[in-house]
Amino acid sequence: MRKEIYGLVLHLSSAVVFVVYLGWALIPDDVLEAVGVTYYPNKYWSLAIPIFLLGLIPFTLLMYTAINLLRTPGLASFETVTDSFSPLLVIPSMERTSIGKGEATANGRSTSPDGGASGTSADRWKPDGQLHGDALADAPLDLVTRAVFAGV
Repeated sequence: MRKEIYGLVLHLSSAVVFVVYLGWALIPDDVLEAVGVTYYPNKYWSLAIPIFLLGLIPFTLLMYTAINLLRTPGLASFETVTDSFSPLLVIPSMERTSIGKGEATANGRSTSPDGGASGTSADRWKPDGQLHGDALADAPLDLVTRAVFAGV
């Protein structure tokens, strides 16, 4: 019940603020002074604030993208190296393919009969177009590359 009241109050108060804003922006100064409203900001701000807010939207999107790109490690970084203890993205909707004499394990790696790892994840998995996986896992770089550049 409380959320509905807060929503109603927010809706009504935003409508009142918008009507007051339109009155301040569109009504001439002489009429406002005749009604008794003498203290209000300059009419310049009636255009400057919305333009500033509209400019803030693309700036925020660009900065968010730029910060994420700056925080992403490069392909040659040691942070992108995975080993047998790394939680890799396991995609249940992908079929396993044969890798010579080895078998694919649960974490997406294959082992050859002599115990060593063989092949790449591109050799082990064929996507069917659906990407499902755990919430926290590393996606293999070749899988990401295939997903990003599938149409190229």
